[in-house]
Parts: sequence; C-alpha cells; structure tokens
Amino acid sequence: MSPAPTIVVTNLQEGEVLSYPLVLLEGHITGLPSTTPASTEGLFLEARLDHLRSSLWPISTPSGHFKAFVLLPSPGQYAVTLRLAGVADRVFCVEYRPRVTRYVVKFHYQICSDSDARDGFDAPPGVDNSNAAATAKVRFNALVLQMATAELMHAAGLGRQTFAMQFAADGLPDVTLLRCSFTNAHARSVDGQKLIHLIGKDIEASGVDDNVEFDFKHAVVLGCSRYNTKTRKAEGHTALGGGKVGVFGSSDPHSPHMGFHQASPQGWLELNHAAIREVSSRDGAHWNAGSAQLLRHCPWISGYAKPSLIGPTVSWDDSVRGPVGNGQYNGTQVPLPERNQSMSEADEIGAVMVDAGKYVNRLESFTRAQVLEMEKLRAAGDKHWFVLAVGEHITRMDVRAMAWIDGLQLHTNLRSSRWFGGTGGTLHALQAADGWRVSEFFGTRGGSYVGKLGVRSGNAMEGGPKTPFSTTLPVVGAVVVRCGRFVESIRLLSPEEAAMNSRDPKIYRANEHIFELLPGEKLMKLE
Repeated sequence: MSPAPTIVVTNLQEGEVLSYPLVLLEGHITGLPSTTPASTEGLFLEARLDHLRSSLWPISTPSGHFKAFVLLPSPGQYAVTLRLAGVADRVFCVEYRPRVTRYVVKFHYQICSDSDARDGFDAPPGVDNSNAAATAKVRFNALVLQMATAELMHAAGLGRQTFAMQFAADGLPDVTLLRCSFTNAHARSVDGQKLIHLIGKDIEASGVDDNVEFDFKHAVVLGCSRYNTKTRKAEGHTALGGGKVGVFGSSDPHSPHMGFHQASPQGWLELNHAAIREVSSRDGAHWNAGSAQLLRHCPWISGYAKPSLIGPTVSWDDSVRGPVGNGQYNGTQVPLPERNQSMSEADEIGAVMVDAGKYVNRLESFTRAQVLEMEKLRAAGDKHWFVLAVGEHITRMDVRAMAWIDGLQLHTNLRSSRWFGGTGGTLHALQAADGWRVSEFFGTRGGSYVGKLGVRSGNAMEGGPKTPFSTTLPVVGAVVVRCGRFVESIRLLSPEEAAMNSRDPKIYRANEHIFELLPGEKLMKLE
C-alpha cells in the first residue's frame, strides 16, 4: 500500500517569522495518485486564511511542485490551510512581524503638471488607465518586489532580508501620487539623467524628506512614459537610480494585476494555465551573489546608517579592469572578439575604432601590424578613429555605463582622446596598474550598443630607458613594496613617517605591502 499524499513546504520553516506580508509558499506534494489529472488544468492547490480569503494555485505534474502566495492582512500569527481537494491537506503556520527601522522605501506614481483624466497610461481600449488604477498596480507590485527581494537574498544564503515600506490602513503599501512641476512634453524630450534630476528636485521641494522619523529611499514609477508608435521608441521612460531616488518607466503598465482580488470566481488569477510549465533551470536568469552581498550592506536592507566597514570587495589581478555596464535591455549579448596576448610590438594596440552617437554603438581595436596593412582610415558620421603614435600606449579608459555603455574616453602616456558617446550612467575609471599598458578590450555587444566593457593589461613594460634610483635614510622604519605579479615600486620610510602613516587607514593602496622594523632593527639581506 503506497503512503498517503503529503503537502511539503520547502522554502519556509513551520512558524517562521517574516518581515513582509506577501508570503511565498513553495513545495511539492508527495505520493500523488495516478488518478489525478495528467495536465495542469484542474489540478490546483488551495491556500486559505479563512472562508473569505482563499486562492487556488497550479500544481505541476508529475512532480507535484507548487508555488502559492498568501497575503497576510496585518501583523500577527497565521495558520494557512493548504489543500488539494480529495487528496491531501495541511496547516502551515507563519508570523508577520514588520521590521522597526527608520530606513523606509517609499513608492510614488509620478504624473506631470499638465496631466488630467485624459492622460492615463498606455492601455488598450476599455482598460481602466486612471491614476487610481495605476496606483493600485504600483501597490501590488511593491508587495511582490519586497517579497522577491527577500526570497532572492535567501537564495544567496543571506536570509530573508528585504526593505521596509509604509503601509496604509488597508494593509497594502502606501503609494503617493507625485505631481511634478514639468510637463509631459518636457519629460518625453529629455534623457534619463535629466529626468531623474527633475524628479529628485520635485521630491525635495515637496518636503517629504523633512520627516524626522524616517529616512526614505524613493521608488518612482513614471506616469509620463509613452510608447511612440511612429518612432517605435519609448519616451519619458528610463530605469535609473542614484542617491535617494530610483525611477522606473511604465510603458506597459496595463499588463500587471492590481492585486489578488483580480481573480476568477474560482479564485484563480487570470493566467493562461494551459501554458504553465515547470522551470527546471535558470534559462540564463540568475541572482548575482556578489550583488546580494553588496546590497545587504545598504542601510535600507541592513538598517544601519553607514555601510559596514567590512563590506565585500573584489580584488582583481592587475591584468584585469572591469567589466562595467550591465548588458541589459538591448537584446542578446555577444562577446566582443579578443586576440591572443602577445609581447611583440606589432601586436600592440595601434588604433581604436569607436562608433558612438548618444551611446557607444561599437568598439574595435587593431594592432600596429593591422594598421600598417590597412588603407587610409576614414571617419564619417558616428564612426571615429583614435590612432596611437610609435611609443604611445593606452593607460586608462574612462567609461560611463548603466544598462549599457553610454560613453568613453581613452587616455595614453602622451594625451587624451575626445569624449565618445553620451554622459549618462555611472563614471568608472579603468586604470592600468603602474608600469602596465592596456593590451585588449573585452566585453559584450547587444542589438544596438556595447553592453559591457573592460580592459586587459599587458605585461610590465621592460623596454625603454631604465631610471636609476638611490634612497638613503639614517634610520629605516618601514619598507613599502607595491606589487602584483611584479614589483612595481619600493620605497623606504623613516620611523616618523611609518608611525604617522599607521594612523591613516587610507594612506596605503590595496596592493602595497608594509614591512615595519622594530626600534634598533636593521635590514641585513634582501633576496
């Protein structure tokens, strides 16, 4: 006789305390009888708080895997009934206990100064696109984002850490309708950096940050976003963050639900259940563990005013700088071609071709040998050439990047190039180590733009004149050696300098190593 079917919850512990109200219950049903429906149609798990609050969630066959969501109305302890009709049922207990913190994420739905009832968000005919409908969608999706952050942090091994929100009397997130001082036409004519700056100024002018009880991070969903059918481009639409403000475009806001109340009479969310399939792999999507480690030191996650002094860092070999840029929202990312590293002068970078308008569309490097074999280099339109002279080499590349590469500038041991592309995104300086030169670019390119970009540095330069040096100190207090795979520099410190430097935590670089001598101790031998 086979064992009775059992409902097993795998992502939470019985009685677990959660700081957020939207609960994901993930698990499987063991011992499903062969008489259960073969397709997902008709095989649903009921998740019930009471006779008024119940919903049905599909079960994957034959694995019995399920994901069910339960919205807890207020802080407290709850017994959730999970039931597969006629097969199995169980009670699973959880507690909702919000965090007590001054660091709160505040959500806004933004509209412009000239917006009225006729300026609702993009939606098909007959769909409610009012500000009230938009606000309801933001409230629901804020719940989902809070829960997803907790689950992804947990998957990264960091516990269910997530941000806190302000809640209204109905138990849902409090979302503010933010009427800005600029018009729709102006919002749709400026770039993302200008738009987030304008919104930040209006939030500051509203006085919301004068609150002495809370320290807000503002998440703003843009009501000014529109899809221009003539140009086939989104306007007033961006996804940027910086300081205390993050803005998110809303070119397709009619698709998300307003909440779990948008369900059929059977308690189902309006989904195409026939198309549901069980996901057995990440299919390219992943939660970056390094990002999770950095995020947990953010005050709105950690609850502490300043990032931890022991926050994680990545120490790269001197031969690698970057990549920067997220490689997102621009189609499939294809790696940029790379050459085999070589010590010969003919294989050094001799020219760089940059195709850039508002963003960096393409980047390609050529060796000195290739440049000699090429006909006259022609620059036209957005296509630019940067040709290096004999004895000239690239030492640094400044890059502005966010979703893709906005712009860049090259620096050599002799000069700097013009700025190529736009000035949005975050500024990064990809600097070769002392005594090294940039020997190669690496990264990816999407459908239209370079998505990620980094540099590799060649071996330490041994050519050229040698510079003798001699250092004499009456008393040596410390020896400072800067090195990676090679010794880049060596210097001696007096006892007074060594003592003074020990009081400054920022005086030494990460790759500088200090050998301090005791009073009266002398160096006798160097190997």
